[in-house]
Amino acid sequence: MKVSTTWLSEYIDLKGYTGEELAEQLTAHGIEVDSVLSTDELYGQESSLQETKDNILDLDLTPNRSDCLSIIGTAYEMGAVLGRYMDSNSLNRYNVSSYNYSPLNSFSVNNEAEQECKCYALALIENVQIGPSPLWIQHRLSALGVAPVNNVCDFANYIMLECGQPINIYDADQFSGAQIQIRFADEENIMTADGLKRTVDSTALLISDGRKPASIAGIANAADYEISPGTHRILIESAHFSGSVTRKTSRKLGLRNEKTVRFEKEINLEMILPALLRVSELIVAASPGAKLSGVSHWQYAPIEHKTIKVSQEKINRYLGTEISGEQIEAILKYLHFPFEIPENSVYLISVPKRRGILARRSISSRKSPDCTAMSIFLCLWYRALQHQEN
Repeated sequence: MKVSTTWLSEYIDLKGYTGEELAEQLTAHGIEVDSVLSTDELYGQESSLQETKDNILDLDLTPNRSDCLSIIGTAYEMGAVLGRYMDSNSLNRYNVSSYNYSPLNSFSVNNEAEQECKCYALALIENVQIGPSPLWIQHRLSALGVAPVNNVCDFANYIMLECGQPINIYDADQFSGAQIQIRFADEENIMTADGLKRTVDSTALLISDGRKPASIAGIANAADYEISPGTHRILIESAHFSGSVTRKTSRKLGLRNEKTVRFEKEINLEMILPALLRVSELIVAASPGAKLSGVSHWQYAPIEHKTIKVSQEKINRYLGTEISGEQIEAILKYLHFPFEIPENSVYLISVPKRRGILARRSISSRKSPDCTAMSIFLCLWYRALQHQEN
């Protein structure tokens, strides 16, 4: 995962640190940084591709740190490392209550696979003009290794990189009816956007218009539904697709991309609607005359929130440290992990959904603590070491 320090700084204050120093801090705290490149090195000092002077950190993420597969996720981690809070104004970009929108009445959804698609959201934008995206979007995508395509696709990729939620976009006029089906395949042939005919078996999840498949869910669009220069109505999809189903299908087809990587790791269900609203806002703002006609959101399973119960004594015994209660509370706040203290020196920690997939068992279990627990332990440990050194 490549991250831009300029982009990161919209969400967390990085003043006082060079790119190399930030890389050292992350690596010391368990997030390996393979390299640091300046945009001068990427493009040359006089290149017009530069937005501003920037540094690109190439993160080597372990499987349990999929929460850092986004700018915002990395910013949360950076805040915990540096002891700085996230910028609330920037986070409000993903606050659903800050958006005004009407329900989408022109399309309905028939979900035949509610366990494999627990949440599905759509937005319809009309009068879109397809063309190049604004230069600032092209700059940011190029710096992170994503080739610009057009204004619609580029904003979708931008949002995925920023918040971690994959966004898919269809040519709305290619849908034969008003109902979208989410179903498993039936040994069907699909011509994907790369021009190859692919056969999908009954383990593959499809998005269909009732006549034929519009996409292999979370993996690739059918060629007929792709955005073209003549597209004027777009249907934007933001959804949850099962990580195991996505992984199995993408491997069978030999199709793996930035979207599948994120679905395979299980995405944050709470980000599905906010990401859809933000990408819709950006597309409308960048396309004169474009209009958001409606947004709809279907939740097929409740969002479960995990909690971890751990005592100050257990933390210190496990780490071999003497962290005070005040230190523990400060670090949890930097991590943005809500917590309560139901009894003296015992913490009931709520795991945010962006990390919830890792919260599989309690720290108090006799077995080894899970990855989220280890993350808390390590953050507490490193912060304690810094405190002791100071």
